[in-house]
Amino acid sequence: MKQNIFLLTLFAILNFISWTYVGILLPIALATLFLYLSNNLKLGYLHFVISTFSILLIFNITGAYWIFYIDTTSFLIALFLNPILLTLLLSLYYVVSLWKEVSISSIILIFISFEYYFNNQEYSFNWLNFGNVLGNQIYFAQLYSSIGTIGGSLFLLIIGYLLFYIYQYKSSKIIISGVLLMSVLPFVYSVYEYTKVSIYEKSDLITIGYLSPEYLSENNGHNLSKKVYKLLKSNSNIDFFVLPETSMQNISMSELFKGKKLPYFRRIKLEFPKTKIIIGSEIKISKKNKVNSLIVMDSLDIIQKVKTKYVPFLEYTPSYLEFSDKTYYMKTVEDNSSEIISKYKFLPLICYESFFSDYIGSYSGKYEFIILLTSESFFGSSNYGREQYLNLIKLKAIESGRFIMKSAYKGISCVINEKGQVVDFLSEHKTTSTLYRIR
Repeated sequence: MKQNIFLLTLFAILNFISWTYVGILLPIALATLFLYLSNNLKLGYLHFVISTFSILLIFNITGAYWIFYIDTTSFLIALFLNPILLTLLLSLYYVVSLWKEVSISSIILIFISFEYYFNNQEYSFNWLNFGNVLGNQIYFAQLYSSIGTIGGSLFLLIIGYLLFYIYQYKSSKIIISGVLLMSVLPFVYSVYEYTKVSIYEKSDLITIGYLSPEYLSENNGHNLSKKVYKLLKSNSNIDFFVLPETSMQNISMSELFKGKKLPYFRRIKLEFPKTKIIIGSEIKISKKNKVNSLIVMDSLDIIQKVKTKYVPFLEYTPSYLEFSDKTYYMKTVEDNSSEIISKYKFLPLICYESFFSDYIGSYSGKYEFIILLTSESFFGSSNYGREQYLNLIKLKAIESGRFIMKSAYKGISCVINEKGQVVDFLSEHKTTSTLYRIR
């Protein structure tokens, strides 16, 4: 019992430090996890299940402690769902190990299969995929441009297991040296790639404009469109002017561009034909249902992209699981992301979509930069949550090899280059920046 408490405490401390400050410490935390599970494997099924759930719950709490700031339902789902599902899978491993000797290294396969499967599902809290931990040390994460974040998860798990193996079986100096060499070389390669100077073509330079509704004294569509118009009058060389997720709320498409309340958007189309306006909008479909969308408007066209990945239950719930009269976002409206990519050569993302590597990868080679709209008010007063989210977006820039313009409501708005470096911050007092197309 004392050893279990010690290992849980050590794991909690290492995991917290890894996700908050020093991501490269995670393999040591994972080695502790392997040792803890190995010890409890010998003490009976019920003991193993309780012990497994305990350490996975601690992993969630210490890795994403900001979830205590969000609403109760989302908090409970985020805190308990993954530990419960993973405990069920690991309990099957326990059952199999009763009749056939199975190495504890098999747990690596369980973790990776879990990450891969839920990277493609509607209901997924994949914030704490192991590979995401290096977002706070991007100079060690440059290999993600080749292996992706799930490949990063596998790499970190393997290192963690090898460290456990060295400790558990008192390995020889040759094995220890081999493990250290295998662990260090990929990180050396990453640092080398990070220090290389990137060269961009002047012809690929893009000027970005930004405005968030939170900077207005009265947040309504008329004031927002008027402020955008005034900013463009002062700088008409902006290529893309970006408004964050749900900047326009509870309106219809006809109200957005034909209604009398928003005349300035029509004026922008006529007076600034070079500028494309990107508007995060909450479009009402019915009394109960809405669409979370990104709308691109230029002098000739209006294209709507619909958010396809939603926060479970908080934003989207199938009809057979609805338990209240709460308004939910719909997924049945046509998504025109491919048309936007084809015409404007950028990948449009809305908040939670940025977590899904396979979704982003499905458009690989078709876009030259990424525009991400987010709303980060759900973090409440937690700046840790906002910083951790920014770290995850840095990894997506590395993984995709493209610049990302992150336009946030009550969050961190910035431009990130293809190495995950924040090259500029945007705010109420700095509303323009630049990025480069990478072809």
